[in-house]
Amino acid sequence: ALRFNKNGEVIDYYRILDGTKKNCGGGKTPWNTWLSCEEVDGGAVYETDPFGRYAANMTQVGGSGGKYESVAFDDRYFPTIHFYLTEDSSDGTTRRFTPDPTIVEAAYAANDFTFILTAPGTIEYLVVTPLSLGHGNFRWSSSRTAGRNSGY
Repeated sequence: ALRFNKNGEVIDYYRILDGTKKNCGGGKTPWNTWLSCEEVDGGAVYETDPFGRYAANMTQVGGSGGKYESVAFDDRYFPTIHFYLTEDSSDGTTRRFTPDPTIVEAAYAANDFTFILTAPGTIEYLVVTPLSLGHGNFRWSSSRTAGRNSGY
């Protein structure tokens, strides 16, 4: 993490995650932690806190592992929050992880977000069906294979 002064100058830096391999992009969470993605076979997604409030944790966002690239979230339908995760591989999938909305509500009520991404949730894979050049349909599937084979 980097710490800046009011003039935008770096005044401190420090490690917020140890013991991982080839971390790539990642993404911010709605509660201002950072998700760091391992870009190796069997990689994982870790939640880190640049402000030092929480220790880093491996999350359920990636599920069974992959060569992860980046994460984005959609919280327009609170308490349902979707996290979208991409893989850096020619047959990589786009995954959607949805934490249990009851856990999300409880976390916001207690102002403690540490369990939202470590508790089990729903993982789905984007399946794209091309119809013609620039047109097609998509759906979400529980099948990782369907996600890997889609769009060809």
